[in-house]
Amino acid sequence: MNITRAEFAALIVRALNIPRQAVENRFIDIKDQWFADAVLRANAAGIVRGDANGYYLPDSMITREEMAAIIVRATVTTVVRAWTKL
Repeated sequence: MNITRAEFAALIVRALNIPRQAVENRFIDIKDQWFADAVLRANAAGIVRGDANGYYLPDSMITREEMAAIIVRATVTTVVRAWTKL
């Protein structure tokens, strides 16, 4: 199965119900695409990152290593959000 970086970011944001925030778009290649909101939310939450040149590369196929890193960061974010509600 192939999934793009944009699709995976959208999946994570929806699964974890990451809230909207007013954030600065740090990515050169993210504008008004269907996934822009999800990528920006995930980035603001510290779950996804772009490259050193300011690109997110949304149409690139995500690698297993990238998925693993995102899942770890998402887990940490979820735990921290849960603890701060205590």
